[in-house]
Amino acid sequence: MLDRPTMPPADLGKRRLPLEEISMGSVLFRVHQTKFGAKFFGRSAGWRFDSPGRAFGTLYAATSEEIAFAETLLRGQHPLVAESDLRVRSFCEFTLLRPVRLVKLHGPSMITIGASAAVSAGSYDVSQAWAQALHDHADQPDGILYRSTRDNDRVALVLFERSEAALDAGGTAPILADPVRLGRILDHYGASLI
Repeated sequence: MLDRPTMPPADLGKRRLPLEEISMGSVLFRVHQTKFGAKFFGRSAGWRFDSPGRAFGTLYAATSEEIAFAETLLRGQHPLVAESDLRVRSFCEFTLLRPVRLVKLHGPSMITIGASAAVSAGSYDVSQAWAQALHDHADQPDGILYRSTRDNDRVALVLFERSEAALDAGGTAPILADPVRLGRILDHYGASLI
């Protein structure tokens, strides 16, 4: 039987958060819509760990370019990517200017805060409630580290807007500008362009 995603427990604020630090100088990867720029903290309330009431912005990233690509572009049941989707997106590499502390929402530490893997793989109303509760916690984490829903061998992350100063301006380039990099990532996932 699958674990049902649950809302954050009422006493979450009294529990110590399992935090993992990503050190200063580390590189984070992002795939973004070019028109918004790389360092964009969205407030759409339309994605997994967004603030449900748009109280804070979020920026989704990853510790590898493959995960950033998969989380953004490999949606649905087929490993197909529309070239039109690539035309409007860019790769970005950020360097951390300070360490960031992320809630470790994977592994055995989840049990200490009453969470399960269903939080990051279930319905958005549950994951957004968790994002709000974790954002508002007294530990003031910079974001959340979670298993990628597209490649669960690796982790993805979401940064809360309060961590904006932790990121440099980022180096960004259109995805289609580097066909070798794109081909390597597509091959990694057995994906094709349409």
